[in-house]
Amino acid sequence: MSDPAGRAARAAYRETSVGTRVHVGVRWRTCPFSSIAAALSGAHTILDVGCGHGLFPLYLAARDPAVRVTGVDIDDAKLEIAAAAAARAGVADRVTFRPVAPGWTPASGIPGAPATGWDAITIVDVLYLLGHAAAERLIADAAAALAPAGRVVVKELDTTPAWKWRASLAQEVLATKVLRITAGEQLEHMGIATLEPALRAAGLDPTTTRLDRGRIHPDYLSVGSSG
Repeated sequence: MSDPAGRAARAAYRETSVGTRVHVGVRWRTCPFSSIAAALSGAHTILDVGCGHGLFPLYLAARDPAVRVTGVDIDDAKLEIAAAAAARAGVADRVTFRPVAPGWTPASGIPGAPATGWDAITIVDVLYLLGHAAAERLIADAAAALAPAGRVVVKELDTTPAWKWRASLAQEVLATKVLRITAGEQLEHMGIATLEPALRAAGLDPTTTRLDRGRIHPDYLSVGSSG
């Protein structure tokens, strides 16, 4: 299916290095961004945690001119690429990027951005890099930073079926420990059975949808609503 917003977002990286273009292209093809974006309907202020090169924030901005997105990441080099891509896409007035320290959560605040009142906080393929304890802290702090009736939207990989999870784990080991594309020393996937209780413990009401039909990765989406 044609996705003009996706084409517009990817086009913003045409002037980047070959490595970045390849990474962005693979990321686009392997992550169900359109399904995640659909869960953000009606959200106008969005915080994207672990935004990397900024592809998802740019995609959200291209889909909806009313959206304002702040992306945070621990990788300054990726954020520089993201900011330049936002400028090329003409959305730098609606998409901003901020560096944060390892272990950051919304409770730590963001320079130049609100501490609370977000319509939605997205966490896409990040929790597995943190370990369960740190992931649960991030979820709890994200829930506390929401506006009334806000939502925490998490895309992760389930641990079932086993063959999909093993294939995904091998890919992540390559990305984090061999190629060093992604920062993360421990890989601890937070499957549905672990994430849903964490969202409930944070005071959120989770709704989970599997997104892996016809896909090699065991993707799923959990939306934790605050009201």
